[in-house]
Amino acid sequence: MNAKAKPGALTDPELLEKIDKLFELNVGEYVHLPQLLVVGDQSRQPLKRTQAEEIMDLHESLGSGAKRSFSNDILKIEVSGPKEEHFSVIDVPGIFKRATSGVTTKEDIAMVDKMVDGYMENQRSIILAVVPANVDAATQDILQRAEECDLDGRRTLGILTKPDLVDPGAEQNIMDIIEGTKQRLKLGWCLVKNPGQADLAKDDENFDRHGSEKDFFSTREPWSRLPRDRVGVAALRTRLMQILGEMIHREFPQQYKYLTSLASKYQQVLQHALSAHDPDDSLVTFSDELRLITHFVNRNMVFADDMAACGQSLLFKDDKPEVSNEHGSKINGPQTTPGVIQTRRCKRKFDDLDDILSPDRRISEPDGTKSIDAWLAEVHYCTRGLELGTFDYKLLAKVFRHQSANWENIAFGYISDIIATVHSFINDLLQKLCHDDDRIRKGILTTLKEELVKRYKDAIHHTESLLKSERKGSPITMDPFFSEHLDKRYREQIEKNAFWSNSHNGNVVKIDSLVQIAAPKTSNTEHAIADLHDILKSYYMVALKRFVDSVVKQAADLYLITGEDTPSKLFSCSFVGELSPDEVDAIAGEESATQRKRCKLKRDMENLQKGYDVLK
Repeated sequence: MNAKAKPGALTDPELLEKIDKLFELNVGEYVHLPQLLVVGDQSRQPLKRTQAEEIMDLHESLGSGAKRSFSNDILKIEVSGPKEEHFSVIDVPGIFKRATSGVTTKEDIAMVDKMVDGYMENQRSIILAVVPANVDAATQDILQRAEECDLDGRRTLGILTKPDLVDPGAEQNIMDIIEGTKQRLKLGWCLVKNPGQADLAKDDENFDRHGSEKDFFSTREPWSRLPRDRVGVAALRTRLMQILGEMIHREFPQQYKYLTSLASKYQQVLQHALSAHDPDDSLVTFSDELRLITHFVNRNMVFADDMAACGQSLLFKDDKPEVSNEHGSKINGPQTTPGVIQTRRCKRKFDDLDDILSPDRRISEPDGTKSIDAWLAEVHYCTRGLELGTFDYKLLAKVFRHQSANWENIAFGYISDIIATVHSFINDLLQKLCHDDDRIRKGILTTLKEELVKRYKDAIHHTESLLKSERKGSPITMDPFFSEHLDKRYREQIEKNAFWSNSHNGNVVKIDSLVQIAAPKTSNTEHAIADLHDILKSYYMVALKRFVDSVVKQAADLYLITGEDTPSKLFSCSFVGELSPDEVDAIAGEESATQRKRCKLKRDMENLQKGYDVLK
């Protein structure tokens, strides 16, 4: 988890907050979640009816003339602040035995009983049994119910209230309960004092509830002699956090341990997969599908070859078509019939990635029969202004966008293949480590899915950004190759048109040819188109090299392969440590049928042991 527990916190606040979120999503309807449950009799002060009846539809009159007093709906009251703890408290209605005419009915009694028992039977509910200190705790029905639902007593904490109403002389009985000599509970008892009716009637905004309670337990005998960690709401809150944290770790220790071990092994194999060396002590057989870095390097070569062969829409003058073979290497050939490449090479499909991966497209290599000069002349004709012997600088950006039109499909096909390769690696490695236990593998992938997809999308978005920078931005470069290539083109023109071979004197220069090169007999338009072609070609070659390197190094390598936050590094020990108990149980917990069978076998063993004791 990103957030750190604040000093004094006894369990991770973000973990508890996640459990709150699961309650909000009604996950508790399907999976038992750790929760604090307040139960007691009807003497506990509920919310005023006027505060809740409209919200919970309690205004509806029944046939008897009484209004509905109870609802199965949950009224959530959230208190937030920098000093508030992260946990939920379920406060169910107090149990009662007699109906009150015009207020409650026998049906209400049955509804409340069923509701209270349902919450108490949840083996991940911590039962807070609230008992007034001015009544005999031994006669309280709620304690009997708690004992029936919590057989081993590990989930029940007693809370005594109203110490100010205890009859004189009866204080020692309460002291004995708090100190554990009477009415013992494994989690013990706490004593709190809430504001009395007189305090509430004052409606004083400056009333200090906690200060008043602290003063009461500090000055009133015999309460001032009780341990400080057992009296007051502040001590109760600390105790509840401790109990809840213990339950979380008690309920899920083996699952956490198993997943942490699995994540550790996963990371070890991942390090080998990124080094291209077969380890002697590998935890799994290093088959071809686990050679992640090798697949990455090979696909990089294919990407570079595809961009060189099919990246340009038209062949530049004096260039030959570059046909990609099945391995992605280039074969320079004289043929003018264009070939076709597929933008996607990885054929493995993943239904959960269909929405983000680019589809496979077929791109033709540039047709050598089509003249780039003719196309440039047409574009120049449609856009020229008053320039003399040159062209508008904006024209270079326009013709470059057309010439690089295939970059988008090739780049998205490449980055989609790298994502599919990484996703295949994660799936295959988990399958090997889980020893074909598909339930655990799917559970891990389901938990990872949201963050995996986010990281995949980050790589795609970065590819989009690089494409936008290259194809929609201004043609800019500081690469000296640009001017060097232009100079080379000029030298090639001289060598082609000015030099001729003489058997006696070697290469010689024809004066007429030099004059023709220096002062060509061409129109302004022809001169502008020739310059546009040479500048476009020089810039295209610089931009192509820069773009291919950027996509490979940044979008692929940094975001997907070797960066700090790549998808393959997500499943780790720290990730397991941040999982909520419900997530751990969903991944590595026992199936319901196994749990039922285990409980039945446990009961059978207990019965057999009792039978054995009888026969001894």
